[in-house]
Amino acid sequence: MRTLCLLALAAVSASAQSLVFTTRVHLTCPIQMSAIAQTKDLGFQSVLLHNDSKKAIDTVHLNVSLSLESGEESVEKASFLVMLAPGESKRVNVGMGRVPELTNKARASHRPTVHVILFAQAVDFADGTSWNGDDPPINDPAIPLRSTPIRPK
Repeated sequence: MRTLCLLALAAVSASAQSLVFTTRVHLTCPIQMSAIAQTKDLGFQSVLLHNDSKKAIDTVHLNVSLSLESGEESVEKASFLVMLAPGESKRVNVGMGRVPELTNKARASHRPTVHVILFAQAVDFADGTSWNGDDPPINDPAIPLRSTPIRPK
């Protein structure tokens, strides 16, 4: 039995040897992702989502991208209806990151290692508002805040 488990693990590793599955979280993202589960065919079978905001969440929009020399390439997007109260966590079957397709793209890039990144692109709240990952993060040094000079009285 032990040998069978080791052979199965080796098969999964060999089929995805040039892929590194990871996540990224925007500084202001109201969703935290953890406990990512993988299968032989899916890099992201399921994920534990946690509502880190003070509002109820209706929908989470996820994106999978490849990190290539030319930049990031979005390869898959999906939306999930997930009712999450503030502070609540729930495991969601996302079924993203198809290993055979990603392996072919990794081979075409001629890089020894390609990162496959899962991240929340947007979140829709129950009150009709939304959060968008395209918004610049708070206090981003790359986008300086406009400041008003303080004048002594």
